[in-house]
This record gives sequence, structure tokens and C-alpha cells, in this order.
Amino acid sequence: MSILRPKLPVILPLLLGIGLLWALDQWKPLAKTEHQLFIFPERFETETIFPDRGHLPDFKVTPLKFTGEVAECSLNSYLIDDATREIIDLSPEKWAYFLKTIEQNSEGLLVITAPLSWADASELSLETLGHQISKMPDIVIGLDAEFNDTSAELPPFLEDSVISPKTPDLLQIPTIDFLTLPPSIKAPLFGISTVQGFIIETTSTTLKVPMLVRWADSILPSTHLAALIAAHQISPQEVIIDPSGYLRLGLEGSILKIDSQGRASLPNIGNASISASQILIYPEKTSSSKIILPDHAPKFLSLLETHLTRSLAQKPTPLKTYKRWSFPIEIATLILFTLLLQARRLWLTLLGIAAIFLTSVYLNHWFSCTPLALILVTFTILPKPSPKKAAPLEEKEKAKEQPEKPKEEKKETPPKKNPQKKAAKKTAFKATKKTPRKQAQRKKKKRR
Repeated sequence: MSILRPKLPVILPLLLGIGLLWALDQWKPLAKTEHQLFIFPERFETETIFPDRGHLPDFKVTPLKFTGEVAECSLNSYLIDDATREIIDLSPEKWAYFLKTIEQNSEGLLVITAPLSWADASELSLETLGHQISKMPDIVIGLDAEFNDTSAELPPFLEDSVISPKTPDLLQIPTIDFLTLPPSIKAPLFGISTVQGFIIETTSTTLKVPMLVRWADSILPSTHLAALIAAHQISPQEVIIDPSGYLRLGLEGSILKIDSQGRASLPNIGNASISASQILIYPEKTSSSKIILPDHAPKFLSLLETHLTRSLAQKPTPLKTYKRWSFPIEIATLILFTLLLQARRLWLTLLGIAAIFLTSVYLNHWFSCTPLALILVTFTILPKPSPKKAAPLEEKEKAKEQPEKPKEEKKETPPKKNPQKKAAKKTAFKATKKTPRKQAQRKKKKRR
């Protein structure tokens, strides 16, 4: 143990770092932490770039650019106005004829933003309309909803339109529990066109349009999102709600940036709607994809044509892929970093960390942060090793190598005199010296 003790500040942090490095792809929370700590330039361009992280333990990040101007598609909005009503009365039978005309002359997307609902329609007419709708897989029907706080269960005809059975914790999307006009027929896909009491935020250039609504614990698409789902020909369950604030239409479809309320910022501009009577008069001259609007449609629904063409253009384009270094390279880097810490220089440590991460990002790789942090913390906690003491044999060898110093002759020091004896001698001497003089002086005085 005494041999290993001086090497402990090197061995222990390194072993802990390598152990954590090995556990990165074994423990999902640790992999998630690594993804959150990994910083790359495209991460800050949130409005135009989506970081596709794939399967977290694979440690791959592909920035996808999803901006686009307008998609090239044949799409127009058609308004059911007075001219249209003069031709057909829009009863269930007439709607079946209307949809059959559209089916025969186009094979694209069809969005009907108003619910097809009749209180007194015959069962036969509804069956005829339902049969016609079943022959059109790319049809979307919009519904009007509101929230009455009734805790009502999700209607069975909306179950096929559910995107996710649970609402992500980060989203505070509008809540509904009641349909103003329940549909009289079943459609392949339903969307929520309007929510009573929900205000659409509007500026001179953009609208914040809701993409998601919640019924109990289920998430339903708005009519905008339902139209995009049908245009991509995917199921609602293939829509990905990314926690970082993105909607993905499948793995290869369009990407939308949404806020915490599930709203997307879309342009506040649009083209004028065409009368739906043109579909009946000149069906061959109409667009392949159509949006059918009621004459009382709110503004954000009348802009659905522009919103769809803009959203369909937001196809992801991969820019590059950042991937994890190979395991031997990671271990070698940890060894170099641990040796670098032995210098105990803060500026040198910071320079080493910056060099590791900048080099990795430049080479389209990433280096794991948590093993480096663990090594740094462990090294800081461990006490500094004490300076080494020379062994006895080494001291003897050093003593032999050093030249012998010449011996200095010792000077004999005289014995120290006792000060008391010296003072007594002086007193005695003075007494013997002064007595004859005094006697002589006295004799002289007497003679005189």
C-alpha cells in the first residue's frame, strides 16, 4: 500500500473515469445527461435547425435544417358561397355527389374545415355519404370543440385520430371535452378546427396557430396538423412530439417548431379563396388538392392554404453528424487529461479541456463530459501527496559522494574565572595595599 499511495491521485481518478465511460451506453439517464451537456454550433439555431438525436445510447446527433419557402404542390382553397348553394343544397346526398366529382378529377388531399353534421338526415343518405368518404383515404374533416369541464370520455370515432395517449409534461396545450356539432359520418382522420374561447395570437406578419389539443389524457391534432398528416400519408401515431419543442411528421417528413402551448408561428398572408362552384362547373381545371371552407370560416382557417404549402416545404436536410469517439481514443484522452492534472495548474487544466472539446467538434465528434468531470472532481478531493523522503541507503550513498570537509583544530579555551573569587581577591588586595599608607600618613601627622 505504501508503494501505491503516491500514485493514488493518478490511478483512482483514471479508473473512475474509465468506469463511467463504459457505463454511458448502459444507463439511459446518464446517456440523456450527456446529450444535454454536448454543445455544438448548430444547437443554438433553434428556429431553423432540429438536432436529431436518434437512439440516445448510440450517441449520434444529426442537425437537420428544415426551413423552406413554399412547397411545390397543387393546392387551392374553395369557399362554399352563395353561388355554390345555388347549384347544390349541400344535403348528405348532394355532399356525396360533390365529393364524387372531386374524386373523379383529383387524387390529392381534401380538407373540409367544417363538420358534416345533420340532425334530421335519413340513414340511407348518411350511408351513401359515408361510402363515398371511405373511398377517399386522404380526406380530413374539421370539428368545432369547447371545454365545459364535464370530464367526458373521448368519443370512439376520434380514437383513430389520437396522436399520443399521454400529454408531455412540457406542453400546456388547449383542453377540450365537448364537440359543438358531432359529425354524422365517420372519416379516416378528424382535426379540431376551432376551440371556443381560445384566442389566436396575431401580429402583422405571423399567427400562432395551435397544432395540438388535449381531450383528457389523449392528444388530438388540429385541422392544420391533421392536413399535414394526411399529406404525408402517415398515421397520427407516427407524429413525433419532441420534448425540445418540435413536431416531426415521421422520421423523414416536415418539422415544425412549436412553443410550450403547442402553437406554430405561421405567416399572416394568404391568397383569396375560389368559389367552390368552380369544382362543379370546371372540375378538370381545379387543383389536385383542395381545402373546402364554409363562408363563416375564421381568418386563420382561410390561411390554411398558405400554412400548408409553407409547412410542407419544411423538409429536413441533414447537415452533418456528430458521433462518439472510439473507446480506445476516449481512454487515451482520459489518461492524458489525468496526467495533465498532475501539474496542478488551473490555466493548463482549462486549456486541456478546451482543446479536447474544440478538437472533437471540429472533427464532427463529441467527447463525453461526465468522465472528465468525475476525474476532475476526484482529483480535487484527494489530498496532495507529501514530498518523498530519501531512503537510508540513498542517504549513505549521497554522503559518500560528497567530499569530506577538513577537520578544524579545536582551540583550547581557558577555564572560566569565578567572578566572586576575583572580586574577593581585589578587595583583599586593596585592603592590604591601603593599610600601610594610612599608617604612614598618621605617623607624619603626629610628628608635625
